[in-house]
Amino acid sequence: MGVLFVILSAICFGISNAYWKKAIGQKSFYVVIFFRGLFTSVLFGLILFLNYIFNFVPTILLSTDIAPISTYIYAVLLSIFSGIGLYFFVKSIQKDKISVVVPLSSINVFSVFTAVFILHETWKNEYVIQIGLVVFGALLIYSSSKRDNKISSNKNIILTSVLASFFWGISYTLFKVPIQKIGALPFAFILELTITCFAFCIILYNQVLHEILNGNKIKHYVVLSILLFCGTLFINLGLKNTPIIVVNILSNFTLLISLLLGYILYNEKLKWKEWIGVSFIIIAIFLAAFL
Repeated sequence: MGVLFVILSAICFGISNAYWKKAIGQKSFYVVIFFRGLFTSVLFGLILFLNYIFNFVPTILLSTDIAPISTYIYAVLLSIFSGIGLYFFVKSIQKDKISVVVPLSSINVFSVFTAVFILHETWKNEYVIQIGLVVFGALLIYSSSKRDNKISSNKNIILTSVLASFFWGISYTLFKVPIQKIGALPFAFILELTITCFAFCIILYNQVLHEILNGNKIKHYVVLSILLFCGTLFINLGLKNTPIIVVNILSNFTLLISLLLGYILYNEKLKWKEWIGVSFIIIAIFLAAFL
């Protein structure tokens, strides 16, 4: 069941990755982060409130134990760390192709090392092959997607995409700790509410509060929020029931969805190297799910 949750989350996040470009347009991207987080926080908060009254949420999403305050502080700090990753990702996606940014931000070497050396998950030899396929596939996709004569001017995109991978890789791996202690649903609410506050602070710092008041892309924010709501819920369930390293590998299905939608929505055609890279990632997904 955990594998199914991770795949469903990857589909939601894959669609979301491609949809960011349409939602942002020429607006300050942190305004979009704010609205997406705000609407999603309301959804999670509403479910928690209704559950407090009617008690309908399954126990798999909630913890019956009372967690210490330190757990909630840890959850907030971890959410800020993840929010920094989202900041770098959206900044990259606004300036370059999905087929460039998503593969770079999907190379979760940081996740693997965090799982093994911090959470002390068991290392299996099969992971070397699976991770190698994912990394090699992503690199093939990137090498084929980058513009031949613009690699020097594209350094900032490379840097911000890799930074997104760094912050996301570590934070998503460590999400398992607060999820086990307070439950997937409460943590999802804390995560999105924290990122909303984080984005609002950036908006104030950059003095673009007027863009919130004059928002004219509400429907795009709603779509992103629903995708985030479902994706976050599924990934939290996956993290609760599946080894972190397997989650990291299966999550690369997000890349396939994003590339496909990049082609459909923005006419980002795949070259032969990209097709080979996609094939490697599909093989890695198959190995992670069935071996």
